Amino acid sequence: MKIRYSLPLALMLVVLTSALALGDTLISKGPDYGPWWNPLGPSGTDVYANGFYAPGGDDNVSALGTWLELLTDGSPAVLRMQIWGTAPSGGPDCTNVIASTDEFTSDVVGQLALVTMPVTSGGGPLVEGELYWFVSTSVGGSPDTVAYRVGGHTQNSVYNDNCTFWYANDPDGCNFDGQGLTPEMAFEVLLTGPVGTEQATWSSMKAL
Repeated sequence: MKIRYSLPLALMLVVLTSALALGDTLISKGPDYGPWWNPLGPSGTDVYANGFYAPGGDDNVSALGTWLELLTDGSPAVLRMQIWGTAPSGGPDCTNVIASTDEFTSDVVGQLALVTMPVTSGGGPLVEGELYWFVSTSVGGSPDTVAYRVGGHTQNSVYNDNCTFWYANDPDGCNFDGQGLTPEMAFEVLLTGPVGTEQATWSSMKAL
């Protein structure tokens, strides 16, 4: 089922409505480099991927977020956010989708806004110290006319894991033309601790 999120032009802040439960972790690489890279969507690049190393705890992925800017008014691209494993070559593995959100669209124009979605399939657990990939993908989405720019993150300025940014321009999203690049894509991953702890929920609140 397609879910459409209509965000205000003011930058949306994603906040935890309650304190993170014991064992929960928020990996956050905010957009300190502004909008960057070529458009993401059917009229541009098909997949953007950014690596991160899983922290301790063998936690499950419960929510994903990324910063997007719709280039112009029109029908926005339909995207999914996902977590992928690592291929033997060291890059993102399109055959190993560990967690995924539903499809979404954002109609924010001219300003980066954080879009977050709960994970609806998969989720982990992630293994401590292993390399995983946060992915924004338009593969399999509806044929739309307007793509997004993604937020750029200066390498290691917040979350120091020495990872890099990859992109794929082929329709199946598995052949990565761009490898080991900077700046990174801005993204967030919420990892939830063992079953039995109180899960934190995400909500959007307009910036003051």
